[in-house]
Amino acid sequence: MPSIPKQLARGMGTFAKPCSCIQPTRCQHPYFIRYRDAAGKQREESGFRTQDAAKERLVELYARKSNTPASKAELIRHYGQMRFEDFIGDYMGRQRRLAYGTAYEYEHLARNHLIPELGSRRVETFSPMVVENFLTTMDRLGTPDPTQFKAYGFLKTLLLDAHRKGAISEHPLQDVDAPQYEAERAIVPTKEQIAGIKMAADHDRFSMFVDMMAGCGLRNGEALALNVNNIVADDVYRVTEQVHYRTKKLEKLTHRARNRIMSGPS
Repeated sequence: MPSIPKQLARGMGTFAKPCSCIQPTRCQHPYFIRYRDAAGKQREESGFRTQDAAKERLVELYARKSNTPASKAELIRHYGQMRFEDFIGDYMGRQRRLAYGTAYEYEHLARNHLIPELGSRRVETFSPMVVENFLTTMDRLGTPDPTQFKAYGFLKTLLLDAHRKGAISEHPLQDVDAPQYEAERAIVPTKEQIAGIKMAADHDRFSMFVDMMAGCGLRNGEALALNVNNIVADDVYRVTEQVHYRTKKLEKLTHRARNRIMSGPS
């Protein structure tokens, strides 16, 4: 830690007390400091009990700013001043390997939840209180718990990306009470219920679809992508693809290992 100077150099910042006491250096009110960060933005911190504590913090911040390369400072300034709506677009443009479903969900969450409430805010102004207020607003509007959980997850991803770039100096999620959500337990139909479903449908293709889901544990999209070329033995089926529920086209598997071997229905 650098030694504490008796007098601060030009550009290191200032410290003072917000009170009007006759002898401010002897009163119990804490000091606050003002300084400019690496992006040139004026900042303020408070709660320093002594002059030395305030000076020590200013020296630390000045050393950090002095060691920040010009290119990094420009990056911090660029993203810090960016509107959050534009930052979302910038982030999505940098994601080259997002699955179609994930990209669609992110765009939906941004369009319907994040941008209406936070889109005009500058990235550098985000703080835990801003996030808490956003969660409170969703709760007040009656946003379903699963949607709150997903919206917070995407917001967390965006803010941590901005924090890593230096656009948000302090951790934006510190002590935030994140929404919790547990999906309801799935109900597995009995053999009798499965037989009743097939009988009510009275359709050979649908019956085969039900058999593959009930007998092999396939998901909807995987069962719809049924292909005789994937039968590798009399009672073994290799899962290689799925029908996406939005595009209605064959897509690669997600959340499951490709070429997973499944036992055939008994």
